[in-house]
Amino acid sequence: PEHGAVLGAVERFGDNGRALDMLFLNVNSVSYVDPTLDRCRTALEWLSSADLYRSHASPAASNNSAEFQSMQRLHIPATAGAVHLLCRVEARPPGLTCTTRPLSDVRYGAEANAGLVRR
Repeated sequence: PEHGAVLGAVERFGDNGRALDMLFLNVNSVSYVDPTLDRCRTALEWLSSADLYRSHASPAASNNSAEFQSMQRLHIPATAGAVHLLCRVEARPPGLTCTTRPLSDVRYGAEANAGLVRR
């Protein structure tokens, strides 16, 4: 039931890439009991695998774009559900980010640094 609600929320949001960015930014801000860090490691593995499907520069994307897009459309929402099940807490923690601005700032800084290196 909860997993279906998460999948529906990601689908209604309509931008799998931004949803994945939000998960990445917030997964470490959620405080849940995980003394062995197994759940944390598994959640980060899900995010890592979903990030591979997001990249259009991967060999899979260039060889079979229709199949790749289908996997992307299915895998990223499933990742959101998996991360939710692994890291959920009863109440929404304070300080969660609802913007991708930090990632945009990092990308902008990396582009600026690359421009300096090319000079």
